[in-house]
Amino acid sequence: MSSPTDPPVLTLRPTTERRVFTVALAVIISSIFIMPGAVTAGWIGILVGLAVVAAFVGLVALSRFRPLVVLTRTHLGHRGMFGGIRWIPRSLVKGIVHGPVLLGRTAPHTVFIADEGGRCLLRLMDGTFERADLDRLVAQLPAPVYPLPLRALTPNKLDLLYPGLTSWWERHPIGLAFIILAAVLIVTLCTAVIIAL
Repeated sequence: MSSPTDPPVLTLRPTTERRVFTVALAVIISSIFIMPGAVTAGWIGILVGLAVVAAFVGLVALSRFRPLVVLTRTHLGHRGMFGGIRWIPRSLVKGIVHGPVLLGRTAPHTVFIADEGGRCLLRLMDGTFERADLDRLVAQLPAPVYPLPLRALTPNKLDLLYPGLTSWWERHPIGLAFIILAAVLIVTLCTAVIIAL
């Protein structure tokens, strides 16, 4: 959808807190976990390891610096890590669910903007945006607001209350872990076969 012509009413940018710290932490953690094993495979392993570290750090940097939310009189726009701004007509927004959602060991305050069928149009978290900015966005949208309990809900429990807001991989973390493990094993085996040839 093309950009609306009316001026922004509200613009949300990622919180500036801990941006550099998060990227530096990504460099350190990825280097600790990836490079020791890569070094044992020689120069090819080192190059592959550096490429993986660079890709991971790049994704972390994009997640911290690129997101943007723009609210106009007629549309709600969101730019994620990749691509341009995706515009959603405000007339599609029929409900807002917000509160703490358990993601691993953290429970960020999460805002779900849903359509008439309860499907999630947009999901924002206070790990990326300031909580006060999220509250201002919720106040600006003329739709019913449904607060979640103060005690953080797991994605499975949230899905029981509001089906369609959470994804399959969030509700099945063990299944996702097996898929990732299988993918890593396949890539490792293929790499070993290529090196052996």
